[in-house]
Amino acid sequence: MNARVLIVGQGLAGSLLACALRHRGATVHICDAAPVAQTAQTYTVPSSTVAAGIINPITGKRYVKSWRFDTFFETAERTYRALEREWGLNLWHSCALLRLLGSPEESNDWAARSALPDYASYMDTAVGGEDWSPWLKPGFQIGRIRTARVAFLPLIEQVRAHFGQIGCFSDKVMDEQAVRAQTSSYDWVVLCEGAAARWNPLCAHLPWQLAKGEAIWVRFKAPIPVLPRNLLKKQILVAPVGEGLYWCGSPYTWQFEDDRPSAEGRAFIEEHLRDMVSTPYEVVRHAAAIRPTVKHRRPLLGRLPGEDRIAIFNGLGTKGALLAPFWAEHLAEHLLEGAELDREVGNFGS
Repeated sequence: MNARVLIVGQGLAGSLLACALRHRGATVHICDAAPVAQTAQTYTVPSSTVAAGIINPITGKRYVKSWRFDTFFETAERTYRALEREWGLNLWHSCALLRLLGSPEESNDWAARSALPDYASYMDTAVGGEDWSPWLKPGFQIGRIRTARVAFLPLIEQVRAHFGQIGCFSDKVMDEQAVRAQTSSYDWVVLCEGAAARWNPLCAHLPWQLAKGEAIWVRFKAPIPVLPRNLLKKQILVAPVGEGLYWCGSPYTWQFEDDRPSAEGRAFIEEHLRDMVSTPYEVVRHAAAIRPTVKHRRPLLGRLPGEDRIAIFNGLGTKGALLAPFWAEHLAEHLLEGAELDREVGNFGS
């Protein structure tokens, strides 16, 4: 039987799930409203549209490899490159992340970690600032990580255009009553609403622990023969995003009143950017969004408790570029073929 699936929400999770279901023969309809004005308790800007799409195997102050990274990375690269070929997009950008080490202790910890067999293929020590050298402030030891960046917006726009062209996209808001009404027409209704799910009565009971992130986009003014292609990280992360622009993002914060860009957030980013680079720059954009993080740091997948045909795909947090391809395929197999859900993501408890 040709399954019919309605996806509510079309950020990265909804887009990749739609592709995974379509490739398995399902009839997919997407419902997603364009972003509206941001209010104090309504998070309307998808974090996918603000994030830089970084896939980083080594995270945290202790330089630990991400959960199941090898498996997730293989699926991510295969998925994004397949979508590039199918639609003629430019999504996957292999690069290095240059980690600025500001003390002998950080340098020693980096050297010790990179010497371990499970880490040696991902991290080493860079000689100089590589392509950032003309702009980089002196005095740093530099660690290098093999990583990648994924361009979210071209993918999201292409998915929206494709499903719109075949009459399978609706630009509207779906509240709880509307979602329940659709269960008579679809085999599954899957909620992919990102942080907005926290305010959906169907999902509000789940173990959310939302985090706010802010970013600025800058253009450096000093001339340079070749613009840096690698990523740069210390207290903030700097990533090239094309057309001479650089995305500069801050760590997330757990305490916030709304999802608006703040003067404090911009000041924090600019202060730390000036600690890293010496060249002047201009800010061309400032944005903020709420990341759909959960307490147990694992995605939320599968049928919602107590519901027969309503499922969820959410909780990707800060690692959506890495996690979304694998778990979209996993959920598609579960919904269409009855495959058992992985125990680490099928549990919605706190």
